[in-house]
Amino acid sequence: MLHTFHIHLTSSPATYYNAFVMISLRKLADIAGVSHMTVYRALHGHARISDTTRKQIIALAEEYGYTSEPVPTSVLSYAPTIACIFPVSGFFNQLSLQFVQLGYQHGYEVLHMETPNVNEPMAPLITRLIRANVSAAFLFSPDYRPISRALIYELKSRNILPFITGRPEPLLVDTVKTDEQTLTTQVIDYLLSKGHRQIAYLGYSWAERSVSFIAGIKHRGLSLAHCKLPTVLQQKMDRSWHLPDETIEMLMSRNPAPTAIFCYDDYIAAEVLRQCYLRGVKVPQDISVIGCGNSELARYLSPRLTSVDQQVNSGVQRIWQQFLLRRDANPDDNPQPPVLLLHPSNLVVRESCRSIK
Repeated sequence: MLHTFHIHLTSSPATYYNAFVMISLRKLADIAGVSHMTVYRALHGHARISDTTRKQIIALAEEYGYTSEPVPTSVLSYAPTIACIFPVSGFFNQLSLQFVQLGYQHGYEVLHMETPNVNEPMAPLITRLIRANVSAAFLFSPDYRPISRALIYELKSRNILPFITGRPEPLLVDTVKTDEQTLTTQVIDYLLSKGHRQIAYLGYSWAERSVSFIAGIKHRGLSLAHCKLPTVLQQKMDRSWHLPDETIEMLMSRNPAPTAIFCYDDYIAAEVLRQCYLRGVKVPQDISVIGCGNSELARYLSPRLTSVDQQVNSGVQRIWQQFLLRRDANPDDNPQPPVLLLHPSNLVVRESCRSIK
C-alpha cells in the first residue's frame, strides 16, 4: 500500500531542513555565501571578521540548528599558522629566527620555507601556503629578485596577509627594510674621520646599498674612481657571493691605492681578509676593511671585523607590530595603504680599521 506524507509549510525552511539533515559547517557556509573558514572564525570569535558578518552567521547557525561538530583537519591546520620565507644563509637565518621566536611567543605555528631560486616557479610555494592555511606570510625580497605582483595578489585573494622585508619597490604591501642611506652615511663619515680619502667598495651594482654608497662618495666630493669597481671585476662578481681571486691585486694596483674597503656584507669582507693574508697585505696596517651585517663571523675573524649592525631585532619588531595591527583591524574600516618602515643601523668598531695621516 502506498503511503503519502504531507508537510504543511507553516514554519521557516530551516525547520524542515533540520528535521531531516544535520547541517554541517560547510553547508552553513554555502547558505551564508561565505567560505567555511569565515564561518569557523565567526563562530569562534576571531578578530578578523566584521560584526555584521559575525551576527549574520550566528543568526543562520541558530536558525538552522547548527551544533558544533568535530573540526575538519583543514580547519585545525589553521590553528593559527604564519609562514616565514627566507633564503638560507647566516644573516637571513638570524632574521628568520626572530620571526619564529615572535610567532611562538604569540601562539602561532611557524611554517619555515626557503625563498625559491631565480628560475624556480612560485606556484608550489603558493600551494603549500594555501594547504597550510597560513594567516600571514613574511617574505624576504632580495635585490636580485623582487616579489612578483602576481604572488602578492594571489596571497591577498587567499586571505593571507603578506609582509616583505627587503626591497620595497613597488610598495604593494607593508615592508620593512634597512635605511641604506643612513647606513652608508655612517660608514663614509667614519672613514673620513679616520683620514681615509681613497675608499674602495666591493658590492653588487644592482644593490641599493651600492647606489647609496656611490651617491654618498660623490656628495662629499671624493673620487669615484676607487668606489666603482673595474668592469671586468664587477662582471665576475655580479650575482655571486664569492670574490674573484684577483680582486685584491686589481684594487691595490691602482694609483693611488685605496686605503680602505667597504664590503657589501661580512662574507665578502671575510674573503677580502683571506686574500689579503695570502698576498701579504696587512689589515689594518696596509688597508682598512669594513663589513656589513655584524654577523657572528665578524667577531671571530682575525683581525676582528668592523661591521655595520643592521639591528635586525628592531626591523622584525616593527613589521611584527604592523602585522598585529593588520590582523586586528576591522574589515569594515577603510583599509590603510601599505607602509614602508625604515630601521636604523649602528657601526660596531673593531680592529680591522685604523686612522691614517
